[in-house]
Amino acid sequence: MRGEALGAAVPEEAARLEAIAAELAALEARLGKLSLWRPAAGLRALCADTLRAVRSIAARRERPLVAVLVGPSGAGKSTLVNAFAGGEEIAAAGRRRPTTERAAVFASSAGEAEAVAALLGGEAAAIPAAGVPAGMVLVDTPDTDSIGAERHRAAVDRAVEEADLLLCVFDAENPKRRDAVDRLEPLVRRFDGRSVLIVVNKCDRLDEAESRGAVLDDFRGHLAAAWGIALEPPLAVSARRHLREPAWDPGAEPRHGGDRFAELRERLAAAAAGGRAERRLENALRLRELLFAEVEAALAARRPALEAARALLARAQAGALEQALAVLERGEGFAAGEAAALLQRKVAAAWSGPLGWLLLLWSRLSGPGDGILGRLAPWRAAARRRRAARFPFGDTPAAVGEAVRAWRLHLLAAWPEAAERLVAGGFDPAVRDPRVAEELAERQAAPLLSRFPGWVEETLEATARRFAAWPVQALFNAPVVGMLGWIGVEAVASFFRGRILPGDYFTHGFWATLLVGLLSFTVLQIALRPAGNPRRLLRRARARFSAAAARHLARLTDHPLPVEIEEVLRLPGAPAGPPPQGR
Repeated sequence: MRGEALGAAVPEEAARLEAIAAELAALEARLGKLSLWRPAAGLRALCADTLRAVRSIAARRERPLVAVLVGPSGAGKSTLVNAFAGGEEIAAAGRRRPTTERAAVFASSAGEAEAVAALLGGEAAAIPAAGVPAGMVLVDTPDTDSIGAERHRAAVDRAVEEADLLLCVFDAENPKRRDAVDRLEPLVRRFDGRSVLIVVNKCDRLDEAESRGAVLDDFRGHLAAAWGIALEPPLAVSARRHLREPAWDPGAEPRHGGDRFAELRERLAAAAAGGRAERRLENALRLRELLFAEVEAALAARRPALEAARALLARAQAGALEQALAVLERGEGFAAGEAAALLQRKVAAAWSGPLGWLLLLWSRLSGPGDGILGRLAPWRAAARRRRAARFPFGDTPAAVGEAVRAWRLHLLAAWPEAAERLVAGGFDPAVRDPRVAEELAERQAAPLLSRFPGWVEETLEATARRFAAWPVQALFNAPVVGMLGWIGVEAVASFFRGRILPGDYFTHGFWATLLVGLLSFTVLQIALRPAGNPRRLLRRARARFSAAAARHLARLTDHPLPVEIEEVLRLPGAPAGPPPQGR
């Protein structure tokens, strides 16, 4: 049953590792697009390293558990390896420092040892050792603080990269050496706390009471505070006691028989027998957590400046929009007569019934430039020049160009302060160049402002649709239709009573109907007049356009700077990914 459960769990853990790798790849791609934010380059390199480490973990599915021993000089790492091998001296041990000059890989199977040694590269040695627990590979590494530590750093780092389990070995006589603890911190922080075993060796040199209980708990708290992770309780062992020939130095014999080496061996054997996939997933999640913490830390220090820069740019853009719209509204060609005439035409085209005929006739008579009255007016030449324009702007390209210039000048005035905030937020100092603001203004303003005449046209259309709605048509047509119906009913009724109405009746009826129609038409014109006022039309068009422009500027994607500001502020905005399962 245990084997079946483990077999079912492995594909699940593999799928979650793939999900983490995909998440990191997406974050790396996002960071790669941030060309102006300077911290992005270092974070992307860190993300790439983390992604490689996670993919390496995912590739270990069929590999035995790799336990790497790290620690300071004299802690007894090689002696501990020999104890694991049943007391046989397979790892060099002695007083010369450093004892271990290169990584040494030990496994009960020569093939497993050679495979891991090949991964470590360099001069890593593969040594078969029958006493090593089955399903496990032990890696002994050079000291982290000896005179050759710098020379051996790459070998230690490479071994730790391939580790599933880290055994941190300390000398019981002085375990809290600050240099030893600090040198291990960058290695340990890559692992989940359950994948780090703290081994306090040479416990036989202390009193038995000192090698257990409160002393070890205090040491665990010391390490947890220094490394920033939760740790399992340390195990106090005497590795030399388990050698075939301990060769105790005179006067350095064991002071007591207390030793938890058997428990350490059992824990390693249990880790090798099962739970490898879960342990590797936990380590991958730890790497992911460290990466996202680095991204968040890089952003946290710069977020206030970036948010201030974004707010300044938003205010500057809003002010630039107001300035540009004011220029457009002052543009030549937006005459009251033309606006009213355009509204008349649009309403007349949508109307039916008796008043529709009057509206159509009036629009043809009164239209400036096109209508009869317009052709007889003294401003005929100017009206003809305006006739070619579709919108109520006489020279739309010129008006838009002037508005773009107003936008650019307003943005340039606000740019120095915004640029300083951006630089404080980590952006390249090149953003201080005024040409960046000019390019931003050109890309924002020209496409946006060129749409404003269309919004005026749409406002006219919306106003015309409101006045051409069927309830409005029914209301204003009703008096004329009622008069015509009443005249018709009277004529038919008189005919059936044998009396023919005189011609004066119909003449009077015609004039009465016309008078009622003109009264309805006049009331409609009174209602249309304020609606066709150019100031009112512009005010409505401006309100609708400003709302749409604000939405457009909020999601602007046609210039890299505002896009990059938003992308940076959303970091690390990748999906949260698969959380650790409950244990």
